[in-house]
Amino acid sequence: MTLRHLLGLALVVSSVFAALPQRAEAGGLFLTDRGVRPLSRGFAFVAGADDPQALWYNPAGLAYSGQQFLFDATLTFLRADFTRIDSGGNVLPTVDVDAAKLPIPMIAYSHPVREDLVLAFGIHAPNASLLRWPRGVSAQGGTCDATSDPSADCEAAPQRYSLYSLEGSAFVNLTPAVAYRPIPELSLGVGLHLLVGRFVGETAISACDGFLCTQPENPEWDGVAQFDLNPIVHPGFTIGATYDADVVRIGASMVWWPGAISGEADLNVRLPSAPLFNGARVEGDKAQLELDLPLILRAGVEVRPTPRFRVEAALVWEHWSTQKAAKITPDDVWIRDAVAIGDYQVGPIEIPRNMNDVWSLRLGGTAEVIPDRLEVSAGVNYENSSFDDAYLTPLTLDARKVVVALGASVRVTDTVFVDVSYGHVFMADPSVRNSAVPQNNPIRPPRSPDVPASSGGAVYIGNGDYDMEADIVGIGMRWQVDAVSAPAPAEPEVDAPAPDAAPEASDEAWPRADEPADSDGPTDPAEPENSTSDGGERPWYDR
Repeated sequence: MTLRHLLGLALVVSSVFAALPQRAEAGGLFLTDRGVRPLSRGFAFVAGADDPQALWYNPAGLAYSGQQFLFDATLTFLRADFTRIDSGGNVLPTVDVDAAKLPIPMIAYSHPVREDLVLAFGIHAPNASLLRWPRGVSAQGGTCDATSDPSADCEAAPQRYSLYSLEGSAFVNLTPAVAYRPIPELSLGVGLHLLVGRFVGETAISACDGFLCTQPENPEWDGVAQFDLNPIVHPGFTIGATYDADVVRIGASMVWWPGAISGEADLNVRLPSAPLFNGARVEGDKAQLELDLPLILRAGVEVRPTPRFRVEAALVWEHWSTQKAAKITPDDVWIRDAVAIGDYQVGPIEIPRNMNDVWSLRLGGTAEVIPDRLEVSAGVNYENSSFDDAYLTPLTLDARKVVVALGASVRVTDTVFVDVSYGHVFMADPSVRNSAVPQNNPIRPPRSPDVPASSGGAVYIGNGDYDMEADIVGIGMRWQVDAVSAPAPAEPEVDAPAPDAAPEASDEAWPRADEPADSDGPTDPAEPENSTSDGGERPWYDR
């Protein structure tokens, strides 16, 4: 048994830390963007952001939201399976993911403090896919738990070196923001994104060294690790701008997370059952993590050829290639009483990520089919994968995807709107044969792929066939506190009295055109089409 065996006993959490929560975009743990109305437009909601969802997409859009309260939630139904090809070239049983069906909510409020200044605050969750894979597969084709009751009828789960479960994880963004209009056509916005939450998970690792153990995927040499990174507190900020040229509206925004996510995780390690580990123990249960997050740029152009129809094209770029590795530094973690070794302190390691920059093209629009009552939406979104196939595993399910979506907004009262949406996520189904993700086995550096795994060569865990797709449904409510009533039907025209006819006496009568209005009387009722009686601009929803 070599000294490097000791790493396998304490760093079992390393591979799972690579999936640390990032934000509500692509990148493994998160499936798509977020929000009910944005979903209905294929997430093309940068220039056209005009409700509190602007807190996420473009804070400058808050200038168009007025005094508004928003509550919405989406629900994702992810379906995925994995048929692994192991290090010996054997096709293992297919396993299905059980993704937690969690509502992805948002509660937000925007409030104009004056005509050119709007304040807002929101609490919203990212569209996370908290995955749960089987702990074992039975000879009859079902699932079982090989981690607690291994038997001839319960085989080790094929994907175990990638992930067992992320259950218990939870994340939320706290976002205050402000939008300012220095001139009527231009809005500027700035906000804070404070990501807080908890990251919990479980995975397996092998302590097989290729010398004393010549079966690199022998379950007797598997350890199990549970980890809990709590709390996560990571600040970022967003800025945005929107220029409204009447028929055309142009918007852009940026999100930046300075520094890296870092934190201290609790570890709970179960050692392998192989006889060589009898009597060994792990001392210390903490590790520090550091993981870089990307710069995100968004841009969109919305065209409104008529007051009741608008369409937006948007482009989003995410600088994920900045994330090369996850850095893990154990806090005074020791292996005690290891056979023939004694005590050994575990040092820092890095887990390769080698992510790709992610870009997405988005096209979506809305049309008012029943004036002032019903608006329908549709959109489409294409996005590349944040991982090359060589770095894809059941831990970080991601692939090229197309989202096709529909939605509707109903004005149920003069001030309350109900939004519904549905989207289907078409995902590529990779067949990986060139995996570069090694088995969770920090006993020795991965050797050349030309060396057989049974002779101490590297064991790669991502090879196999992936099948993925998802459906997203959403419902929300917006209360436009400062909305005005929908315009009443126009009264039929009547013939004007003859010039020499005296008008009927009435306190509400408008003055004759050839007479000046009394200073205390009513004003001329003629107003610009999109104006209110005080000369201000009518909100978009009442034009």
